[in-house]
Amino acid sequence: MLALLLLLAAGGLGSRLVIGYLSPGAYVEEVLGARAFLTERTVYGGDDRAELKKWMSQTPAPADPWTLPGITPCQASAMVNRPVFYTSQGHPPMLLLASVPIVQMVGGRGLYVLLALASVVAVAIVVMVMIREAGLARRSRTTLLLCAAIVGWQPIVAGVRQGDAVVLAGALVLLAWRMARNDGSMAGVAGGLAACVTLPGLAVVPALVRCRGRSGALACVVLAGAVAATIAAAGPLVFADFSSTVMLSARTYAEATHNYALAGRALVNGLNGPSLAALVTIAALASLWRGRSADTAFGTWMTLGLLASPIVWSQHLVLALVPIVVLLRRVLRTGSAMLLAAWALLVLLLSLPDPAVAHLHDLLALSSPTLATVPVVSIGLVVLWAWLVLGTERPSLPDTVSTRYDVAPVAVAP
Repeated sequence: MLALLLLLAAGGLGSRLVIGYLSPGAYVEEVLGARAFLTERTVYGGDDRAELKKWMSQTPAPADPWTLPGITPCQASAMVNRPVFYTSQGHPPMLLLASVPIVQMVGGRGLYVLLALASVVAVAIVVMVMIREAGLARRSRTTLLLCAAIVGWQPIVAGVRQGDAVVLAGALVLLAWRMARNDGSMAGVAGGLAACVTLPGLAVVPALVRCRGRSGALACVVLAGAVAATIAAAGPLVFADFSSTVMLSARTYAEATHNYALAGRALVNGLNGPSLAALVTIAALASLWRGRSADTAFGTWMTLGLLASPIVWSQHLVLALVPIVVLLRRVLRTGSAMLLAAWALLVLLLSLPDPAVAHLHDLLALSSPTLATVPVVSIGLVVLWAWLVLGTERPSLPDTVSTRYDVAPVAVAP
């Protein structure tokens, strides 16, 4: 059974690699930004749909989507007509400019290949870190189950399909968390790089500042250096263009069923800027107050980063991995089966694929239109943040924990 689960997880990831190569996903923004910079020295503000159509005609897919097995007519039509529905999603200018030399050398699809390889490496890093954190034997059945769960996790699968650098950012945040817990000086480098890659990843900086001052300062230096290099290359107005693009994207996707951005929806749907800023400030102060340890700091701030972002797709929930693990550690310390079941239900909610979320949204809309105004995944993120902020840490777990499987004793950090 475990072998079958591993095979299914690997097959699912492999199929998304193929689809991502044939049908450009979120990485298109990096491709278009790089092409625009090479010709016009700008990365935002062009006619993206026309440029995407031009690029796709210059580098056609190696296979016709209509002939691919397992692809529905609706999916094939979406692949072919990708330029018609494309809209920028406000990726950071640091990421767009970092893609310029890659696109120049190997082209747009070459960029996807490199992003996909980086994502696969990132998944391997996540698996290794999780195995070490759990204290599992490398060849145990529990380890194999953990590998299947991570490789087949919906946010990771979605990130690989989209060619989204958020998978790499998630691994960097996980490394920063582990190093911060062990007083590693390189936590700031990993955190600073994660902040450069994706907008919700900025939350790792205050997390590091709160729990490890020197690492937080190093993360700020890395981020400031990337910002300075970006301004030097693209001009001082690049971040103004970036802000305009982010707001446009938030308005465009405010009603999208699969957009889990709570702050973006609230701002577009009537909550004024000062009120939203006040709510975010209160949440930030609560995270600052509770984030004394590396666990709580990373857990609360990374969840808050997702809640405060203008756009959040399913692949961005990779950044919720550390909060999920931190909460699990806390639940295990209580020894409560009820709390463990509640944690499992919460993780299931955050792991639903997009079609399942859409069906759940439709069911809620039938029962009560009010319930369908806020995505259930967004509610899950609020619950995750509140649980981490309001819950009590209990360091009373026994020194070692073992299971009935062939697992090495688990050393639990205080």
